[in-house]
Amino acid sequence: MRLRSLLLVSAFFLLTGTAAAQSASSSSIGGVTLSVTDGRTTISPGGSTIYIVTASQSTQPTRDVTITLEMPLGTDLITADNGGTVNGRTVRWGNATLTQNTNRIFTAQARALNSLTNGTVLTAVADAGGTQATDTTTVQSGAAGAKSYALTFTDNASTVRAGPTLNYVLTIADNSASAQTATVTVQGPSSLTVQSGTPLPTSVGTNGASWSNVAFNAGETKTFTFNALISNDVRTNTIIDTKATVGATSLADLTRVDNNASSSSSRSSIR
Repeated sequence: MRLRSLLLVSAFFLLTGTAAAQSASSSSIGGVTLSVTDGRTTISPGGSTIYIVTASQSTQPTRDVTITLEMPLGTDLITADNGGTVNGRTVRWGNATLTQNTNRIFTAQARALNSLTNGTVLTAVADAGGTQATDTTTVQSGAAGAKSYALTFTDNASTVRAGPTLNYVLTIADNSASAQTATVTVQGPSSLTVQSGTPLPTSVGTNGASWSNVAFNAGETKTFTFNALISNDVRTNTIIDTKATVGATSLADLTRVDNNASSSSSRSSIR
């Protein structure tokens, strides 16, 4: 019987009356890593946004996780993924399993009520037994600074030895109010060779790949994966800088080569 521990992960949204710029963060305590983002700085009253909560752990082969999402007065829950159940303003994903050093992503779409006033700050706080990460978005009528997409991008490793294959995961949430089409590209350094991708890329270069004319429905989330091989001759302390771009939104994933390391450690990038 495999060992399991129960971990409560919760993310909740708070409304405050003070203005603040968008800020997304990730945090790791006791082997548990969390991040939360909606990929935007402002939102109009009545506007919708998608929050991405990413959880991982590094201490056991698997850990059972219950994830909750608490929505405050002033926002409506529209949808939740992965079979999340809704009770009032609480979304719950029960008995989710976190595999060691592998991210698991959960999303929920929220709507800012029409009655919200300019300057109101929506603060998303993810919590896992003391590990916290926050994201804030400010209500602004006619908000023009909102990004069309929220991204998470990771190879699930902060350090790696030269030679192995990195497995990248790119999650894209469409924050727009209507369907749109975009080209998705990933580009790495010359020491990285892209081998395959899912869905099948439109084109694959030596160190990059692209998916053309990807159609997103309003509020839709899509996941792209690809594998890339690190050259055997890459030296210790070389940074593998790989960038994902969707429309005008870009996000980099940084992995340091350490040829003396016995294993890799995990983390994720968010925007």
